[in-house]
Amino acid sequence: EIKEAAAWEMADRIGVDRSTLQMDAIPIGTGGDVLAIAIEQSTLASLLDPMYEAGLQPTSIEPQCVAVARTMSMLHRRQSDQSNVRSVLDFGMNDSAFMVLAGDVLMFYKHFEHCGNTLIDSIATHTGVTPEQAKRMLEESSNGNQGDDIRKAVRDATRATHEAIATDAMKCIRHYGVTNRGPLSTQLIITGSSGWNENLANVLSVACNQDVVKDVSAKHIQALPSSIVQTHGWHIALGASLSALNTTKQRRG
Repeated sequence: EIKEAAAWEMADRIGVDRSTLQMDAIPIGTGGDVLAIAIEQSTLASLLDPMYEAGLQPTSIEPQCVAVARTMSMLHRRQSDQSNVRSVLDFGMNDSAFMVLAGDVLMFYKHFEHCGNTLIDSIATHTGVTPEQAKRMLEESSNGNQGDDIRKAVRDATRATHEAIATDAMKCIRHYGVTNRGPLSTQLIITGSSGWNENLANVLSVACNQDVVKDVSAKHIQALPSSIVQTHGWHIALGASLSALNTTKQRRG
C-alpha cells in the first residue's frame, strides 16, 4: 500500500501519467519516510532492450544510492553494526547525493545539484585556463600534487561551491538527528567520480564536525586493486554486483 501510494504521489508531483512510469518506494529511517523512485517506461526499455538483444539477462534494477550504500556497508551487516552510523557524500561529475547509513541500512537520502563539473567551470573561470586544464588542476588537488600558488588558486576558485556543499550536508545531518532516534553520525565518507579533494574535506570537517575520510580508507576497499578504485563508477558497479546479498541476508549478532 505504501508503494502504491508513493507511486501515485510521485506521478502527481511530476505531472505525468502513472502508467508511463516504473516506480518503487524504499522505507528509510525510523520516522516512516520512504524514498520514492521512478523511471519512465520508455527510458527503461531503451536501457534494457540492447542488453536483451546482446543475450544478457539483467537480474535487478536499482537506484545508484542503493548500490553505493551497499558498497559502503560491506563490513557493517551484523545486527550489532546498526549502531555504527556514517554519513556518505557521493560526489559525481553531474550531480551528487548525501546519505546516512546505520549499519547497512539507508536511513536518510538527499539529492544535491552540486557536481564536479561546477568545480571545473569555477576553476576555469577564476584562473583563465581551459576546461581540460581546470580538470587536471582539480584532479591534482585530490592528491596534493601542486605548488602553493596553484593550490591556492584551486582553493579560492572552489570555495563557494565547497561551502554550499558543506551547508547542505550540515542541514542533512541535523535533519537526520531530529527525525531519527539512536546514535548520530561521527564520520563522513567521500566517494564518487569527483570524490575526494583536500579543500572539500577540510570545509566539510569544520562545518559538519565530522571525521571526513576517503572511501578507499575502508578496510574492504583497501583490498581492491588500484585499477578498480581509479575507475569512475566503480563504487556503483561493486554495490550493484552484490545485490543478491539483500535477498539472502541473515543477520548475525
